[in-house]
Amino acid sequence: MTTPTARHRRGVLLALQGAISAGLLAFLAFRIEWTALAGAAKTLSWGWAVATGLSLLAADVLNAWRWQRLATFLRVPLPFGFALRIHYVGMYLNLFLPGTLGGDAWRMWKASALSGGLGGAASAVFAERLMLLVGLLLLVAATLPWMPTVGGNGDVLIGALAGAALLSAGALVSVALLPRLVTAMPDGLRRSRLVKGAADVALVLPRLARPAVAAEGLLTAILSHCVIILAIYCAIRAAGAEVLVFDAVILLPPVLLLVMLPISVAGWGVRETGLVFVMSIAGVPAEQALLGSLLVGAAMMAVHLPAAAEIALGRTRR
Repeated sequence: MTTPTARHRRGVLLALQGAISAGLLAFLAFRIEWTALAGAAKTLSWGWAVATGLSLLAADVLNAWRWQRLATFLRVPLPFGFALRIHYVGMYLNLFLPGTLGGDAWRMWKASALSGGLGGAASAVFAERLMLLVGLLLLVAATLPWMPTVGGNGDVLIGALAGAALLSAGALVSVALLPRLVTAMPDGLRRSRLVKGAADVALVLPRLARPAVAAEGLLTAILSHCVIILAIYCAIRAAGAEVLVFDAVILLPPVLLLVMLPISVAGWGVRETGLVFVMSIAGVPAEQALLGSLLVGAAMMAVHLPAAAEIALGRTRR
């Protein structure tokens, strides 16, 4: 049962995340030229817009496949078709909830019906998320030496990237120390539901370090991020901007890293501000970058809208 204190803290967190999203969007609203934004919207390329949606769906397939492979390795029986449907619905839920907790909780709940318990299902989702984060950090590290700078923007970008990387690295260190922390806890505390879940996750870590498992998980995670970069590139091209694929590959990983942080509602505001900033380095006007980012959000809603019917009809059973 959720206590009033826990509900209060959750409400405060949701309010802060909503305020961050609203504040960043309001900041952009005061800085752009609305006539230029309207002009870019009138000349929107629907071909590139469709390519954006298709790329997002391709990323869904890759992420679901990685989750299914990791779940199978962790002895959680998860057929690919089932994993794809549940992941698809989870992505829909993430569009309206802070961070990715809503969609991840959905995946854990539905997968637990097949695994016979929440522990294995939670470990599989955790493993998939961990691979996704580490893969993105590797992609950022690989592209950082190629990061272009324009005036003082490069210093600001590298500073923001360093902050996000430090937060992510701190999370990874905490995860790495999780087995020792659980072992050191008193017996009474170890019996709590939260600590039992942490213990299940701690048992997974050594198994994920196996070379074959780590290589497959990380390579597919990096490929998933590249497909998302392709989707954003298509959206920016749909907005009428001329940008090189190379520039997109170099500039966009830091934005993806910032969007992964649970500081906003479904990444809104953070994604738009990040894209406007990094695309300015490539010479893309703020209005076109903002329109491209809004198109990404709209495409995500459009391609995942059928999930609402999936939930309503209760067809997410095996």
